[in-house]
Amino acid sequence: MPTDPLKLLNDILEKKSQDVKRSFKGTSFHALIELNRCIDYFFINASYKVPREGIRKQDWLNRFKLFSIGGYEAFDLFMDEEAPGDALIRLPTNKKLRAWAIKSLNTLGNIGVIKRHISLTEAKVFQCEFDGKDSFTFKTFVTDAGIEYLEAQSQRWLLMYHLSIADYSHQYNWGPQVERDLRDNLEFKAPAFIQYKPTNLLERYGYLEGQRVIQSKIGYDYYPHDVKFGGIPFGNYLEVVIHLVGDSHMHQDFCLETRKVAELAHLDLWNLYPYYVRYENLIDSLARRTGFLKADIQKILEKITLDKKKLRDIYFPPGYAPPVLLKLSENYLLITQTGLQSNPLTYLNRCLRAAYPDDYFKAVNLREKLFQTELYSLFAKQIVTIPHSVGLKHLTKIYTDIDAVLYDKKDKILILVQQKFREDWATDMKQRSNMLENFEKELKTWMEALDNFIADHGEDMLVKKLSRKAIKPGAKIYRLVVGKHFSKFSNGRTYPGLLTANWATLVKTMVGSPQASASLTLFLEELEKNSVKAELPELHSGTMETGFKIGKYKFKIEYKSTKL
Repeated sequence: MPTDPLKLLNDILEKKSQDVKRSFKGTSFHALIELNRCIDYFFINASYKVPREGIRKQDWLNRFKLFSIGGYEAFDLFMDEEAPGDALIRLPTNKKLRAWAIKSLNTLGNIGVIKRHISLTEAKVFQCEFDGKDSFTFKTFVTDAGIEYLEAQSQRWLLMYHLSIADYSHQYNWGPQVERDLRDNLEFKAPAFIQYKPTNLLERYGYLEGQRVIQSKIGYDYYPHDVKFGGIPFGNYLEVVIHLVGDSHMHQDFCLETRKVAELAHLDLWNLYPYYVRYENLIDSLARRTGFLKADIQKILEKITLDKKKLRDIYFPPGYAPPVLLKLSENYLLITQTGLQSNPLTYLNRCLRAAYPDDYFKAVNLREKLFQTELYSLFAKQIVTIPHSVGLKHLTKIYTDIDAVLYDKKDKILILVQQKFREDWATDMKQRSNMLENFEKELKTWMEALDNFIADHGEDMLVKKLSRKAIKPGAKIYRLVVGKHFSKFSNGRTYPGLLTANWATLVKTMVGSPQASASLTLFLEELEKNSVKAELPELHSGTMETGFKIGKYKFKIEYKSTKL
């Protein structure tokens, strides 16, 4: 037996994974479909059916998150055989299959969790202890768990805010007709499935619903819509995903409509949520609705469809960014409710980043302007801004850049802004730790460069470099760093001489105090009031433990935390 606990663990996990595969008495593609039915069923229930708060809600969410992690392990195990045809894809479930899927995803989810912690141990984020018999303990010490929790709450508030200001008029205006169209176009297909042909109204309704949902998701603002990946504008990728998300919501409506139709009320929703389409039919439908070339639609679908090759070649951190499309065969795709309704744009971003690294690098540079525009939109017209970044240099010496500038003529306040945009890698602690380390190095470099410029040339020269006559010398200068989509960074941290704000917290501040948009004095006061530092004392230091078993082996994960 290996003495290295990580080597032993990898051997154990591989054996347990193969045990799951051998436990299914059928074809791999049938197992894959059954596992996706399970994930979708728990996602729909956790998202829409159980009460918004309480222990039951949390139980469903925890189970779904575990199944979401287990999903990628399942894809790795079972994406090795193509579906031979339509009839076999429509094999209905039964109690035995459901029990197998739930048990398997529990096991595979735990395996995925342990694999993540093996990686974190190799990266020196965790330590792994083995008692020499059957118990493993992963340990780490964190100082920012409270901040991450509070920033996650702020991020959730931001998503809900975007949804609250979205246009719901299509739901109210078309509701009765949509219900009639759903009922009139719903058919039973033996032995346990439905079929339907969407009307023009339902397609339009689905598109508007997809548009409303997508605009609230993390990732909608990642790049300007005209920036190209593989020669196709990012906006075109978004348009296709919007239609797919709308189709997903429409499919869910058709599924739920079966509860209201006497002849269909017996149908098991477990069978119905993930659905398959012929590849060529989906291309034709999307080309008709978007007006895009079929070749472009095919290229977009290829990039966002998960198959065995992508699973091997592309790094997808497991967790809360499930795939939107799975390849069953050359002719069939499986469309998942979970992928399209949970975090489709994070998944899309990962696909584009992996497929087009050069285009991604260009897009990242261009999105700084988009971020600046969003920042300025939070402030009233009397706040002076500069519509471009400002380079600080003298003769041949380059100091640094200022990404955005805010100036209040009345209050004589000048705020120099550094924007930090990070993708959402929320399930990957190693990535987040690396981002924080690199981020703080960049902060230190920026602060030192500003200090050096002022020491060499004075504040009046800095104001002169801004090249705006409206900005006068003598203002009180503040430095603000705004971090976007980055849970490790917030104004809960203290950096001498620097103000900080997570984007979600910044928007929340301005929405709660709209008068702050016209006064930088008031803005700074409100920003301090909304700091998560005020809430941190309520988050206690201590140890958080998670324990579970895989076979005879016991696992424990310990987070020892303290306040900053």
